[in-house]
Amino acid sequence: MRVTIINKHIAHTVGGSELQCDFLAWGLHERGHEVVYIAPSQSPSYARGYAYEVVSVRDSAASLTEAVLTARPDVVYWRYNKHHFRAVSSALAEACIPMVFAVAHVNDLVPWAVKPGTGGWRGRICQFQRKLKARREHAGFRHVRALTTNNRDLLSLSPVTDTHYVPNGMSAEAEPFLWPRPYVAWVANIKPAKRPELFVEVARALASRGLDALMVGHIQSGGYDWLNDPDRVPSNFHYLGPRTPTEVNGLLAGSRLHVHTCQPEGFPNVFIQAWMQGRPSVSLEFDPSGYIREQGLGAVSDGDFDVFTDHVIEWATDPERADDVGLRAQAFARDTFSVDAMVQRVEGILRRVVENPVKAGRG
Repeated sequence: MRVTIINKHIAHTVGGSELQCDFLAWGLHERGHEVVYIAPSQSPSYARGYAYEVVSVRDSAASLTEAVLTARPDVVYWRYNKHHFRAVSSALAEACIPMVFAVAHVNDLVPWAVKPGTGGWRGRICQFQRKLKARREHAGFRHVRALTTNNRDLLSLSPVTDTHYVPNGMSAEAEPFLWPRPYVAWVANIKPAKRPELFVEVARALASRGLDALMVGHIQSGGYDWLNDPDRVPSNFHYLGPRTPTEVNGLLAGSRLHVHTCQPEGFPNVFIQAWMQGRPSVSLEFDPSGYIREQGLGAVSDGDFDVFTDHVIEWATDPERADDVGLRAQAFARDTFSVDAMVQRVEGILRRVVENPVKAGRG
């Protein structure tokens, strides 16, 4: 098959969906498929060192459409949320190029949903405009042939008849990470929806217990420079900046546990990374696919910050318990989140879409 993947590329942006698309592109290439990865960017640049072709384009509907029509794929795998989605999906439908939409965030499936914004009347106006845009873009689903979601809890929200649960894949490869004191780890790109400030408060609660709190992630929103200000954070809190996936794996492997404060989204790779490294997760409210409770992989605090803080302290100060649960998490993750299995599932869906042309959407 000739497959086009559309998303930002990991050479330009290190994020969960970009990592998954890179895994998929390599896997499809190794299985003999012709892969063209179209990467929207504000400043397009050439990505070197990839066996599959990477085409960097301007972040616009016209540029994306032109690049796909030039590539003439048998099928498009779209993992770019709803950015330019309506216009591009309509143009591809006219060109008889089928699209498979890969859900990477719950907002992909909620017609009016937008991520948190700033306060004040200007912020409210901006949020309203974003909601209108999100609703317009949602109409693009009428042109989608099949849909995948990495979180089984989102299956019921799909507007597409041919919908599949496809767990993310993850590599367990890790680079050694050394730290002089026991610590808990928080990993995410830093922006309001991730609520990094709550982890700083957890760090304060851990300070008297001889535990450090390490934060890793790229600052993607303004207003977080204070994370580097020693006068505004506790002495046991350390912001380490962005790290590669293998570096993150090493950091998680050496931690007491993974701490998660982010709002519900798709299925953050950091959960899988922590579990594969044998570490439990303590989450403020998000339990992707219900696995933490169902499989006994840590604790979920249902949004209660005081309970959440208590959970973190309990697990971080009981290393034997964390290690025991970590072994169960590791076995579960290795059985559930194989990169090869993810590629095989997506390959099958793409092939069926190509071989069985039918009307898109739910009519």
